[in-house]
Amino acid sequence: MVTSVIWLNQISPICPALPDSLWDSHGTPRKKQISKNVKHPKTPNALFQISLQFPRKRSCFSLRSTRYRIGVKEEQEILDLSKTKWTWMSEKNVESLDGLFEENSVFVHMGGSWGKKRELDTIKGGGIWYKKAEIYSASVNIFGNTAILLNDIDLVAMVGGREAINPFMVTEVYIKEDGKWKLGSLTFSHLMRPLKLNNNNNPPPQQH
Repeated sequence: MVTSVIWLNQISPICPALPDSLWDSHGTPRKKQISKNVKHPKTPNALFQISLQFPRKRSCFSLRSTRYRIGVKEEQEILDLSKTKWTWMSEKNVESLDGLFEENSVFVHMGGSWGKKRELDTIKGGGIWYKKAEIYSASVNIFGNTAILLNDIDLVAMVGGREAINPFMVTEVYIKEDGKWKLGSLTFSHLMRPLKLNNNNNPPPQQH
């Protein structure tokens, strides 16, 4: 039997297994110290007697809660940024888009793919006017400093002077640089589903 002391403000492989009943609703420990026999995850054949000491209010439970709140906050930040991006594209606000697009960003359309400069020139010159993006669902997955967002949309766009309405799954990849999210890639994947947008005069789908 090995006796160890763990301070619960430290990260430990045992901490996540501790029951939430050790804490009250404010994250304060219910006891100053308890002992418990556990099997260490890296040495399952050895039995440890763990002395859990609570030097302060902070705990592994509250640390995990903090990480969860940060994750949710970042996901919402990406969702809001994506919606703002559609507004900027609709308004042909290339100045704001220039600050959002990463220098080496790529854009994949049904009719081709290109980089940041051509995308901004296309928007500014009206080659593609993203008039309206009707968003039906959006989801975000964050991996470190990279976020991948999926948008299920119907896109109303003016392409070469003609209106085109298409259903897309849009994949947006964001990269965090110096504390700010930048758009690294934007990909339009055409969907086989019918258009959801209520428009009785929908023209046939066109490439954009």
